Amino acid sequence: NLGIFLSMFARTEFQAVQFIPLVIVPQVLLAGIIFPISTEPGPLQALSRVLPLTYAVEGLRNIMIKGADLTWSSLQLDLGVVLGFCVLVILAGATTLRRRIA
Repeated sequence: NLGIFLSMFARTEFQAVQFIPLVIVPQVLLAGIIFPISTEPGPLQALSRVLPLTYAVEGLRNIMIKGADLTWSSLQLDLGVVLGFCVLVILAGATTLRRRIA
């Protein structure tokens, strides 16, 4: 989904591939995969809460470590944010594609 959206801003396949690290690397560094979000400075913690990967990581961590199921409100929030982001990116990609084709 994100790849399709980013590819709409590229003129070539090579440019599209170059965009991916610009989006993925900051998310990996800030989403709590490598080190806990609580160890980040305040502004970076706030930025982490905007990134969808943060919610995916928290959801997986709740399932794998804490044994969460779909009745957990925190897991429902995580799923909602990730699904909402997916829908948003699909709609943005479709809109961008329509403009580019027209």
